[in-house]
Amino acid sequence: MIKNLFIQNILSRPSISIKDFFLKRNNILNKDLIFFKNGRDAIIYGIKKLKIKDGSNILIPSYICQSIPNALELNGYKIVYQDINDKLSFDINALKNNIIKHQIKAVLFVNYFGFNVNNSEVLDLCRDLDIVTLEDNCHSYLSGDKFYLEEIEADLSVFSLRKSLPVKDGGVLRVNSKHIKKNINHEIILSHKSLINDLPFLLSKVAEYIISKLGIFNLYSDSITKIKYRANKYFGNVNKEESNQIKPTRPSFLLNTYLMNHSYEEEVKKKVIENFDYLNEKINPSFLKPLLGNCNEETVPQYAIFFDSNAILFKNLRRKRIGASRWPASELPDFVRNNKEAFPNSNFFNENLVMIPIHKDITKKHLDSILDIIKH
Repeated sequence: MIKNLFIQNILSRPSISIKDFFLKRNNILNKDLIFFKNGRDAIIYGIKKLKIKDGSNILIPSYICQSIPNALELNGYKIVYQDINDKLSFDINALKNNIIKHQIKAVLFVNYFGFNVNNSEVLDLCRDLDIVTLEDNCHSYLSGDKFYLEEIEADLSVFSLRKSLPVKDGGVLRVNSKHIKKNINHEIILSHKSLINDLPFLLSKVAEYIISKLGIFNLYSDSITKIKYRANKYFGNVNKEESNQIKPTRPSFLLNTYLMNHSYEEEVKKKVIENFDYLNEKINPSFLKPLLGNCNEETVPQYAIFFDSNAILFKNLRRKRIGASRWPASELPDFVRNNKEAFPNSNFFNENLVMIPIHKDITKKHLDSILDIIKH
């Protein structure tokens, strides 16, 4: 028992450093960024502003978090699920059939885990059929330059920066310029909130960091995981009244600080790619197969992701206090989970992938510890 005490936890998300508060603000934010509490709010706000009527059918991938279809249904939309293929995209023929069969008004597609999924065929088909497109980049803020491009290809593009940065907020909406004057009256707020607003979040991050370093208990034990899940479910639920009142907000002090310092973002990208490549080079793919191959300048992955049959590695890593994860895990929509024959790929990915943390705080020593667990 004593042997297992005081073992440091390797956190699944990056921590805040003291020096972060003193980063120079030398970057100019894109004037088209519209900020929200989270990515889900950005999605709902964007769809409603494009005048998609209540009762309309919206097609989304079945490999997705339950919170997205819940929020859409809460706002009166009907959900049509489509499974993804082994390349994490839609089969284009099946998509066309579904659009026609179900009279789809909007299609949401996802760039998963920071990987640059090829969705050009999806965009082309939807343009031809005059279907609204929503690109979900919630995993992919650091990948490519979609966040900074002067113009986006989809009608709407959504980001969730808190998945990549140590912030409490970070939902961001970008709108194709053809809709700006017609439907969205540029409700963009350029100022940021006071640091005081970040204090509860900062205290929680400090507590997490201290606990992880002291190693008093395992932050990734089953009991702690259940408590976190229940808390997130309780505080994350949105009722219809709240959903109808979604509006843009000011970014937090920390989020604004990170976005205004371009060198910070470049350092984060460099570190993540180095960690990803290190793990991929050290692991024999015949023993543990990666989901996707090496990075390029267009790809900054959220995690190092491997196929993990029956979640054996996932369970072992968490038992060893390493913040490995699965996605969306228990958050896969119940309808998808209960219809495995209709959505085989979504269920397979949900049950057989392990996400290993590679964020900016992960050191070579951490990676070597992870490699030792994998080997044994």
